[in-house]
Amino acid sequence: MGDNMVARILWKKITCAAVCLAMAAALFGCGNGGTGSETSVTSQESTQTTPATPAASDKVVLLIDPGHDSAHPGATGIGGVKEEDLTLQVGKMLEEQLQQYSNVEVYMTRETSACPYPDAGGSVEDNRARCAYAEEIGADFMISLHFNSGSGDATANGSMILIQNTNYEPTYNQMGQDLGGRILGNLASLGFANRGFQTKDMTDDVEPEQQTYPDGSRSDYYAILHHAKLHHVPAIIVEHGFITNQEDLDRISGTENLQKLADADAQAIVEYFGLVK
Repeated sequence: MGDNMVARILWKKITCAAVCLAMAAALFGCGNGGTGSETSVTSQESTQTTPATPAASDKVVLLIDPGHDSAHPGATGIGGVKEEDLTLQVGKMLEEQLQQYSNVEVYMTRETSACPYPDAGGSVEDNRARCAYAEEIGADFMISLHFNSGSGDATANGSMILIQNTNYEPTYNQMGQDLGGRILGNLASLGFANRGFQTKDMTDDVEPEQQTYPDGSRSDYYAILHHAKLHHVPAIIVEHGFITNQEDLDRISGTENLQKLADADAQAIVEYFGLVK
């Protein structure tokens, strides 16, 4: 894998060599665990552009990350539903859908409820290991699957996409909007409110080396987005809906509804990367 992951992705998506050379001049660069406190949040409207379609002979490498695990549990919703169980079910369904296409290689960070890196330590360390795996397999994109919690607000509802900020690997932000916009549109068609995109910068209450990227720019707050960027992998976090909101949970509960969520994600991925059977 080359030093500039952005150029690698655009090479697959745009066959023109001139574009790749232009991108090479750009800045270089578990669970949804953050490495700081809750501040400096920027919300963006859902936008969507049409990327170039990769050649059919090019294999897109995708890493699906079912957020959390039994050692690092996520949110608990109405009736005791657990986020880590839902993300694994949707992840397996999404994997099965994408494996039907010929120009993609699909990997998972976990296939069971167990933590994939039991010796890593806490949630942040686990996420760091998942992102290192993304670089190891040469992932063109990492899609981390999650479900949201209202933190005591049962009225909070809807889908949102957490994307990387514009620092260090600046093109990753737009890539996240392009793919995430398709996902949000598909989820909206299932009845979920569209909460748009969110970026969040690292806070000041962590070690100085965590606050910035190697070029000195402010790093991303969320561990998956932060460490994926350090490993030169574009990534998004898909918050499908709030399991603490009854209306959202009604659209999530049950195998049939979970399959619809996986289908919504898969359709967006297929369109964005131009996957073919």
